[in-house]
Amino acid sequence: MKKHVLQKIILALTVIGGLTVLSLAIAGVIHAVRWLTAESPQTKHISSGQAVVTIDEKTVMEVLKPAGDLVTMKDSYAVQESYEKHREIFGFKVPLSTDETFLAFSCEIGIGFDLTEMDITVDNYRETITLSLPKPQIVYNQIDMDSVYVKTIHDSWLISTEDQELMDVMSQFQNNKEKEYLADGSVFRKAEFHAEQILAEYLSKSTVTHDYTVRFI
Repeated sequence: MKKHVLQKIILALTVIGGLTVLSLAIAGVIHAVRWLTAESPQTKHISSGQAVVTIDEKTVMEVLKPAGDLVTMKDSYAVQESYEKHREIFGFKVPLSTDETFLAFSCEIGIGFDLTEMDITVDNYRETITLSLPKPQIVYNQIDMDSVYVKTIHDSWLISTEDQELMDVMSQFQNNKEKEYLADGSVFRKAEFHAEQILAEYLSKSTVTHDYTVRFI
C-alpha cells in the first residue's frame, strides 16, 4: 500500500517538474521573440507601417541654424528735425547769433532673434514641433548716408556749426526716434510673424522635419 502511494507521489512530482520546465521554455521563447521584434528606442511606426528615425530638439536646431540671419526683419524710419545753436550772455540769447539747421535722413533697422535662446519641444508621437521665440533684439540701426539732407535755415557770423557736431546731433535724433519707433509694439509683432514664416518654411522643406506640424507659442 505504501509502495503504491509512493509511486503516485513520484509520478505527480515528475509531471509537475515537466510542466515547470515546459513553462520556462515557453517563457524563454516568448521573451526571445519579443527581444528580436522589439523596436529600437530611436524609431517609431507611422500609419504605413514603416519605421522612421525620431527627432529631438538638437535635430530641429540643426535644421534651423542656417535661418539665423534670415529671421532678421529689415525696416526703416525717417527723421526730420531742426537743430538750433546760439550764443548766450548772462543767460540771455545774443541777437543775430543763432545758427539753425534742418536735418532729414532715413535709417534702416534690423530686428532679429537669438535662435540659440529659442525653446523647442518635439512630440514624435503626434509629429509636432512647438517653438517659442525669445524676445526680439535690435541687430543694427544705421543711418542711410545717401538719404541725408541738410539745409541751413539761419546762418550767423557770430557762431558756426561744424560737420562733426551735426553728425553727433543726427546720432542723437536717431536714438530718440528709435525709442519712439520701438514704443509701438506692432513692429515686434511684425518681426515675430516674419521669423515664424521663415522657420516654418525651413522645417517644411527639410527631409527630416517635413512631416511634422509646426506650432508657435
